[in-house]
Amino acid sequence: MTWQHYHEATKHQLGSLRGHALDWASMPDPFRHYMGVPVLDLPADPPKPEISAIDVLLGNSGTTSVADGRHLLSQLLFYSAAISASKRVPSTGYEYALRVNPSSGNLHPTEFHFITHGLKGWPDGVYHYDPSRHMAEQRGCGAFEVELADGPAPIVFVLTSIVWREAWKYGARAYRYCLHDIGHAWRALAFAAGAVGCASFAAGQFLDDDVARLLQLNEDELPMLIVSLRGKSIPLRERDTGETVWFGGDVNQLSTETIAYPLLDNIHLATKNKRTDSGGSSVTHPPLPVSARMKLPSGASSTRTLGEVARMRRSALDFLGGELSMSFRSFRPFWPSAANHYWLILGVGVSSSFFSTFIASMDYRPEFTSFYRNVPSWSMRSRAINA
Repeated sequence: MTWQHYHEATKHQLGSLRGHALDWASMPDPFRHYMGVPVLDLPADPPKPEISAIDVLLGNSGTTSVADGRHLLSQLLFYSAAISASKRVPSTGYEYALRVNPSSGNLHPTEFHFITHGLKGWPDGVYHYDPSRHMAEQRGCGAFEVELADGPAPIVFVLTSIVWREAWKYGARAYRYCLHDIGHAWRALAFAAGAVGCASFAAGQFLDDDVARLLQLNEDELPMLIVSLRGKSIPLRERDTGETVWFGGDVNQLSTETIAYPLLDNIHLATKNKRTDSGGSSVTHPPLPVSARMKLPSGASSTRTLGEVARMRRSALDFLGGELSMSFRSFRPFWPSAANHYWLILGVGVSSSFFSTFIASMDYRPEFTSFYRNVPSWSMRSRAINA
């Protein structure tokens, strides 16, 4: 199979738009846990990045007042991957969480794993972020390495996808949504990193099996993107040396039963990078520097900080509540941008929900016509990032 075959096979047809009945009994658990491993606390309510959302979108870098790795990691994750609110279904009483990084169907296939080296007050090792508790599950301790083409970094995130979470609702189209959500998570992390003074570098072309083996990922979880962070704002110490200790942990069962979709297995197999005789680093192409910089319309302004805007994110059906609305006259200037291919790519530079929340914090002006211009794009063909 090629990515073109998958694209054609999973395009919407008239019949597919009707959807299918959902098996609520097998709805996947939105949170992955590694049981039986040390759990490290991330301070609740970390300092809010004070740089404005506009400045972050323009590519300006903020600062942070934190003095150790524990608080810095808490900042990064609280403003890029944490729970932002919860909702209750009136008819059933069922509660569900909303997160800072948007997700198609609020299904959240993306998991945040990270490896640290030489963070002050934080042990080197391999971690998995648990947003349900805002804590880090320590899966390994010591000097674990993802071989980056541009050298080591003190913080390396590996974003993965649990495809079944999307397949439960979207069937064979799930891989599309997983890439879309990786784009959401990537940009949320890049925004948060920039707001606290970190430069981020993203790599979509790497040896999948090597990375999956390093993290000992469960068979239902696929590595999709590596994001490395560097910068003077990161509080550093000497890196740990010596032997590594692997805790591993037992993963929780997400569903009572799953449905196999061969198309999903085939498309990932077709797009993954495989080791060749030449060997080399895990990352097969130099990472792309990730800037939040965007070309904003003339007159764009907001007094809201990035921290405030990120934590405001809610359902796409209800951003701020109340009677706040947008007139057609205000919305009309954005319409031409909908024809731009950046709206159609898998993994837009800024998620639509972040965009809408951000717009809700701005003064509407008729001349806003090019918000989505000049943003990075994501290619399903090789999971490469194009500028």
